Amino acid sequence: TWVVRRVLANGVFVNTGLRSASQSPTVFRLAPFALNVSSSYEITLTVTTPQLQSAFSSVVVSVTPANVVAVLQGGSPRYMRLGETLVLDASKSYDQDKANKFGRAAGLSYYWSCVKLSPIFSSQCALDAPSFTSETLELSSAF
Repeated sequence: TWVVRRVLANGVFVNTGLRSASQSPTVFRLAPFALNVSSSYEITLTVTTPQLQSAFSSVVVSVTPANVVAVLQGGSPRYMRLGETLVLDASKSYDQDKANKFGRAAGLSYYWSCVKLSPIFSSQCALDAPSFTSETLELSSAF
């Protein structure tokens, strides 16, 4: 049999009630996102013979945070002509720890910045951008 217990910060073990998704009793398989990020779990296997002799083995699994992935629709590089408007959309960005959630629904926040690369490098960017914290950024070039 398999038992999954969460290890609390004070060293106390709490039974999770999680069950294996595997049909085989020799394989323990959890569904994606079944465990909590930044938590540790002890998974214990107990085997028993027909004569009721038993043995067990345990493993501690620590669930570490995954990556946040920034996605700009349309890729890079992007080009615009003088007088045109360019919309940069990062709403498909995601946190690998959140199942099927993107952008603000995944709890992401945004900060946009601009650096002029050419014809002369400068920290000053001559683009009008009213909001630097939304999922999308609309840029208009100055004439």
